[in-house]
Parts: sequence; C-alpha cells; structure tokens
Amino acid sequence: MRNWELARESIHIALCFTAATLYNQLDLTTASVLTVSIITAYLLNEYARIKGLRTPLTRLYNRLLVGEEVKQLALSPIYLGAATLALMNLLPIGEASAAVVVAGLGDGFAGLLRTVKGEREKPSWRLKTALAGFTLAALAASLYVDPYCLPVACLVAALMEMSLMRLDDNISVPVTSGLLIHLSTSTGFNKTLREAVETMDATVYTFFKQVPLTGLTGFLTTLDAVLPVLYLALAFSGLREGRWRDSLKAVGLLAASTVLAQWAKVFFRKPRPPVSVKTGYSFPSNHAALAGVSVGYYRKARYLSALAYALSIATVVEILILGNHWFSDVVAGFLIGLFITLPIRELP
Repeated sequence: MRNWELARESIHIALCFTAATLYNQLDLTTASVLTVSIITAYLLNEYARIKGLRTPLTRLYNRLLVGEEVKQLALSPIYLGAATLALMNLLPIGEASAAVVVAGLGDGFAGLLRTVKGEREKPSWRLKTALAGFTLAALAASLYVDPYCLPVACLVAALMEMSLMRLDDNISVPVTSGLLIHLSTSTGFNKTLREAVETMDATVYTFFKQVPLTGLTGFLTTLDAVLPVLYLALAFSGLREGRWRDSLKAVGLLAASTVLAQWAKVFFRKPRPPVSVKTGYSFPSNHAALAGVSVGYYRKARYLSALAYALSIATVVEILILGNHWFSDVVAGFLIGLFITLPIRELP
C-alpha cells in the first residue's frame, strides 16, 4: 500500500512539472486544449469506474486511489487540472508555472516524507515536512520568476498545506501561490524586498570589513578550506558507536545540500562581494548549508550538538569576515540545509 502512495505523490510532482513545461513550450491555446482533453478523458474514465466498468486507464490508476476515492469520484486530479488551466490563462505564464511547481513539488515532497514515516496528522511533523517541500519548491520555481516573488507565497502555501484545511490543497495551494506571486510582482513588493535584502547585505558587509582582524585572515582562510572536512568527520562520528545508518544518512544530507546549493547558484547567478577571493556565484552559501544540516541533524545529541553549533558559528564568522558571501547567502544556505534535514533525520 505504501508503495502505491509513494507512486501517487511522485506522479503528482511529475504532472505539475510536465504541465509547466508544456505551457512554456506550446502556445497557450494548444496547451489549454490538451489540458481540457485530459480532464475530460479522466472524468469519463472515472464515471465508468464508478459504474463498475474497467478501462485501460482506470486499471493504471485504480491502485493509487485512497479513502473515499475508491467508491466516489476521485476529484483531486480534476482540481489540480482546473487550477492549472485557470492560472495559465489568467496570469502570465511564468507566474502561473511557478505557482504550479510550488504546488506540485511542495505538496508532493511533503507527502512523500509523510508516507515513508507513516505519520500524516501530527502537527509538528506536518510542519517539518511542509517546510522541506516548499523550500525545494521555492528553489525550483525560481526558474520561472524573480526569486523575491516567492518567499511569502511559499510560506503561506506551506502553512495552508500543513493545516489540514477542508478545501482540497490541489486547488488552494496553486491558486493561493499564483495570486501571491502575481501580487508581489504587480505591487512591486518583490523589488522592495530585494532592496531591503541588498541594504541589509551592504550593512553587514561594511560592518565586518571594519573589524580589525586582518591578522586572522590566514587562519580563517585555512578554516574555510577545512570546514567541509570537519562537517564530514562529524557525520562519520557515529561509526565509532556502530551507528552506521545514522552516519550514512548524515553524509547523504551533506551531499544533497551541496548539490542543491551548487544547483541554485547556477540559476540565481548572484555575484560575490567585491573582496571575495573565490570564483563562481554567491547565492546560497554552500558552507552555511552544511552548517544547517549539522545543526538540524545533531540538535538533540548531547555532545555532538555542541560541536555542530560551534562549527556553525565558526562558519558564519569566517564567511562574513573574509567577505566570501553576502549575509543573505549565509541565511538562505543555512535554512536550506536545516529545513531539508529536520524531517529526513526522523525517517526510519
């Protein structure tokens, strides 16, 4: 049963990305006609299933149905298709695509985590999984719109998704996300937020450049180089007590956060501070993501938590003093690592 639930969530994610891709590759009329055709075909097959008839399509998805869907019309795909169709025709394609991706990846990834652990009702667990899902969704949706349009939309969508509202989240999440993304763009909120972040970055950067610690530059440069090794050593510390599964999970999370950070750098393309000796893009900070993973993974361990916090503080300090990243890079990197780690740490 669990395997079918995992398949259902995976298909949900795939359908949303497919819809966004089709509407960006085809003209609006063709993509809309295709969407209506798929919805109509699905409805006809659902009607046949309820009447006791079996079609090739119902045989494919019959095992994916849960709860009351087994005896009634399974309307979640209809809601998602209708929401996608409406958004694509009412909003700019980029904004609508971002909203659909937010709904698909945010809701879908959270659902995958809940299915693996087998818990869906516990509020704290729903919050952790929602934050993980919509963090990934915000990164993916940045392919379509200005990233500063997304924080409020993704946060509200995460809270809606985890709150067990009566309204189907295949409608509420994409529609709410789309409206908030559009409002952010049309009112100029995204530009205001960008300016506020850039002002904060400049203030923090100037402060640390005035700190008289030039004598520590060599030490901090060396520390910057060895920090990834220290985080890896912390992850492998469980092997001493035979906790090889914990160690492998921690190493996997460190690797995943590194991949996410490097992937995000490619499409955010944010320049580094002028004094940085490093090449490549700045946002988000990979070192800060490693810090977020370590704090999230070892926050309940008596001794290792102290070491994780110490390494994280050292990471933030050396990054800002050396000027290798802006402050917002550090915050974003840390939160990416933390939000991804909190639920995955609890998986069996």
